[in-house]
Amino acid sequence: AAAAAPPAKKPPAGLLNPLFRPDEDLEEEEKRKEQRKKMKLSAIDYGQYALQTDKEAAAQISKRIIDQIPKDQTELFAYPVNWATADRAKIAVDKMQPWVKKKIVEYLGEEEPTLTSYIVKMIQQHKTPA
Repeated sequence: AAAAAPPAKKPPAGLLNPLFRPDEDLEEEEKRKEQRKKMKLSAIDYGQYALQTDKEAAAQISKRIIDQIPKDQTELFAYPVNWATADRAKIAVDKMQPWVKKKIVEYLGEEEPTLTSYIVKMIQQHKTPA
């Protein structure tokens, strides 16, 4: 008894030469390619849930940072400042100057540009409060 030859395997359709495929398959493939080109991406709207989650995370981070600030005046004045980071981020001019200006108006009732610039200059020179 002679052993029967195993059935020949058919190669995947994509590997066949296009000349051997029916014209209908080619037309359908071209239609799919055109459809892909015409498809437009749309933004995914995560809605209020994503915004709420971001706000909650930011609030938690802010709370942790605020909790690290000493509450006692002597501890606060002795707290080490990372001046390299403060200088790199331009905190004295960008953040502290408007805050100092606001606090002076709060305490004195009017703007004092000379006093504001003096305080900001002291911060830029890394002067300690003591």
